[in-house]
Amino acid sequence: DAAGFLKGHLAALAAYCHFEQGDYPRAYALLEQSGGSRHGALERVLEEIWGPRPALARQAEGVAALRRGEPVEPESLLSATVALETAQGMRYRGLLAVVEAAGSEPPAGDFADLACLRPALQAEHDEAADDPGYLPESAERKARLAKAWKRAFDRCGLVLPGHRLAAGRSLNGLLLQRAIALGLVGAPAALAAHGESLQARAVAGEGDLDALDILASLQMLAEDREGLARSDELGWRRFGNARFAASRVIGLLTAAGGPDDTVAEAARQAWADFPDDAQVLWLVLDFGKLEGEQRKRALRSQVLAEFRGPTVFDELHVRRSAARLVKALVEYRPLVLPGAG
Repeated sequence: DAAGFLKGHLAALAAYCHFEQGDYPRAYALLEQSGGSRHGALERVLEEIWGPRPALARQAEGVAALRRGEPVEPESLLSATVALETAQGMRYRGLLAVVEAAGSEPPAGDFADLACLRPALQAEHDEAADDPGYLPESAERKARLAKAWKRAFDRCGLVLPGHRLAAGRSLNGLLLQRAIALGLVGAPAALAAHGESLQARAVAGEGDLDALDILASLQMLAEDREGLARSDELGWRRFGNARFAASRVIGLLTAAGGPDDTVAEAARQAWADFPDDAQVLWLVLDFGKLEGEQRKRALRSQVLAEFRGPTVFDELHVRRSAARLVKALVEYRPLVLPGAG
């Protein structure tokens, strides 16, 4: 700082440390010192510090381990692979690399299903190889891909009505997304075909959160609000998952057509259960009717949560935005620095 190097997003990052320790005068002085840093610079460094390791690195390590014959958990590897960018076919190149690494006789489960689906994966890769990744799929391209996926789904006995689902969340998510996007099955039909089995998996024994995730996604796409409400309650109460709690509050908000006492109470309950979750904090601050010390406490928690992972998605710049962080910092300032503007 004395040398003049602490500015821009670095000063804003330093402000977090002082905010965490309760040194608000210094924290806000550093925020002022940061000025208008280049868009996305702060968000990028926050992602580097607190975000997950890059999907490409996790995927490459998993493929290397699989090639060495080491045990690899399919969901871990496939979640990293599915998270790869779609431009120039990178995601499907990654999936084909998993197929190659798994060998000619992969163990039953997601790796075996992926191997069976190889022709469709190759078709996706070939179609996307020269695609910049920003243009909508043409009707001709969708028709070719739909034909390739239909053959693969029927041959492997997957996804379409009358067939089964894969085992893991990431592979199922990819396959269902392609089936629905290519018009091979509608979301209501997919829900009708697989909803019962997913529900059974979700509640059996210790429960299956991945199955509940897939079920809730299908219910959302099919606009099955009653079913989604039940899944959200299950995910919140039984699995103790903050995402489902936030979804339940949003469902109540949608059903009520706006904030009311029921929504406020649900938001406060979610906050009590998940006091540091960024999405829950956003909901309770916007719709929980908090006042006084409660609101002050929630604002401080939101600032810290948003520093650790901005939750607003900036579609214009295709990245996370610190918009909620800035909003919370502005509201919190006069509460801890009397007379501050």
